[in-house]
Amino acid sequence: MPGKVWDSYKHAEQILQKVLKTDRKAANKLLSAYLNLLTVYPDQPYDQPEIVHPIDGDVIVKPANAACFEDILPKEEKTLELVRTKVAAGERVLIYTSWTRTDSQQKLLKLLTQEDYRTEILSPTIPPAKREEWVEKRVRSGVQVLITNPRCVETGLDLNAFTTLIFYSMGFNLFTLRQASRRSWRINQTAPKVEVYLLYYKDTMQAKAMKLMASKLAVAGIIEGTLSEEGLAAMSDVRDLTSQMAKELSLGIKDNVEDIAAAFKKMAVINPERRVRPAAQPAAETPALEEPSIRDTSTRARRKEFDGLLERTLEEQKKKKKSKKPVVDENQFTLDGFAA
Repeated sequence: MPGKVWDSYKHAEQILQKVLKTDRKAANKLLSAYLNLLTVYPDQPYDQPEIVHPIDGDVIVKPANAACFEDILPKEEKTLELVRTKVAAGERVLIYTSWTRTDSQQKLLKLLTQEDYRTEILSPTIPPAKREEWVEKRVRSGVQVLITNPRCVETGLDLNAFTTLIFYSMGFNLFTLRQASRRSWRINQTAPKVEVYLLYYKDTMQAKAMKLMASKLAVAGIIEGTLSEEGLAAMSDVRDLTSQMAKELSLGIKDNVEDIAAAFKKMAVINPERRVRPAAQPAAETPALEEPSIRDTSTRARRKEFDGLLERTLEEQKKKKKSKKPVVDENQFTLDGFAA
């Protein structure tokens, strides 16, 4: 973020963290306001409401106006850069904005139309049954960029015409994220690839939320049969999203940007039929043997632990079949336990 925006963000964060640490009665009631402000402020560092103490009514934080609607912030710059590249390559771009309390949609519409890109906003006022027809008409008329809230397209829409998806902002609902990110990757998609970009500001609550969503996405992969060490690690660490974020408020945000990006990249779906020209291979060399790393040892240990859990689960299921009364096993995982 720009320096002025960053300073205002950190000032608000420090004040709210202090209240949350020292005033337990107010902490639970302030948590929602805390998360909302620190999540949306980087996208709209102006015209944000004051946060008042839920008990005595005093103003705790009055967010500073560190920018204005006319300013082009780094996220907007990155979005414009992606649109220029993709449209020049003959693609259409779909931009998701999750936060209804910001003016992101109107701001992006203004910036894109100023650069002569044919841009439309799919709003919730359009009835769900008519949205696909509405989009098809815009595609036939030459629309290049579509802006919408991901909730507007999370079910029932095929958006194969848009092969680049940009999450300008992302909410906390895992179902919405998964459904919206797959709108253009349907059975009848003929494009060799669909790219999904998720934008956030590093060292902010946006980065924290992004990392936790990545972990929960990996957990969902475990339930669906996609096993990986990232998913297993997440299963043991990730709880309810809001509770997890609340626990880490006092710790500060120390996430590594590359780690978050890598977590999503490892879960990307690659088209197996896509042909890629092999790169030139260097002269063959005898590879040096490497000692087993700590990561390898840790991975084997986790897999062994998981195998033991699986074996025990199978044994208990056999016992249940023989028993007339159903036995409740508190160690079994349930889908409800991983609800977004």
